[in-house]
Amino acid sequence: MNRLSDHHLIAAYMKSNELELDPQFINMLKQEITRRKLVRIHPNPQNNNIEVPKKAPC
Repeated sequence: MNRLSDHHLIAAYMKSNELELDPQFINMLKQEITRRKLVRIHPNPQNNNIEVPKKAPC
């Protein structure tokens, strides 16, 4: 998992939900997202249960 960029991890999670892949796989991705503190997980089915914080402009 460490080789996967933050961007690709979130994209994989969202696509996995969209394709309704194996729930254990989706949960593994969600746990890694949470471990990296990339997003806040919350029960909102309209955005695949994640909220991506806005980054400050560079």
